[in-house]
Amino acid sequence: MRYGPDEHPTLVITLAVAVTLVVSIGFIAAGEWLHGSHDHSHEGHASMASHEDSSHAKHAAMAANLDRTAIVSPGTEPLDPPALESTNSVSMASQLDGKWSLLFFGFTSCPHVCPTTLNTLARVAAVPGGDLADGSAQVLFVSVDPETDTRERIATYLGKFDPDFIGYTGSMEDIQAFSDQVGAAFSVTEEGIDHSTSVFVIDPTGRPAGVLLRPSDDQRLLQDFEIVQHAAQEQHGQPAIAAHHAGSHH
Repeated sequence: MRYGPDEHPTLVITLAVAVTLVVSIGFIAAGEWLHGSHDHSHEGHASMASHEDSSHAKHAAMAANLDRTAIVSPGTEPLDPPALESTNSVSMASQLDGKWSLLFFGFTSCPHVCPTTLNTLARVAAVPGGDLADGSAQVLFVSVDPETDTRERIATYLGKFDPDFIGYTGSMEDIQAFSDQVGAAFSVTEEGIDHSTSVFVIDPTGRPAGVLLRPSDDQRLLQDFEIVQHAAQEQHGQPAIAAHHAGSHH
């Protein structure tokens, strides 16, 4: 029997097998491609997630630094202050002995930072039962403009905030040396005076205990002061002072 070109059984079988192979290979290739793409997609998502986690961690760290308002850094050695002139005729070394000190560097003609900080410290000093109110802590102000700020000028200036605040002046060399010990930066240029806005906490033995950053909120300053005090007490062991603070909590 004769068959037409489209009816030959061998040709039909061969074509069918070829088509089946092509289709099968196509499905396999497509499956591998899809599987590979899926894997790469997961890798890409994992990489993106890792990058996002890293970014979130960095942002969280930055936010924590921005939110931080105190640095705890108990020192091991007492300060060795130079012979500065004070508004109460007591040397800095003697004044630091036996009391917690909140030390601030500024100048009497400072337009914004100094009045804001001193007003905050004055409000804190007025808190009944607080360390500043009961005399176990004190505010010390060191002028970084000794050419202008005499003892009398500083005393008048501080009296506008709290008459118990104690001021210091002296030679620029001595003030610079003392600020370096404490870690307070300042610079005097033709444009004016730049100075640290922080309050430096000194423990009753004259050792640096920590730094209060951006001290414009009296409640936060009180909390941060206590944090620094307790850290210093734990570091050096000051049971009498610790007992005083334990008794002040309700």
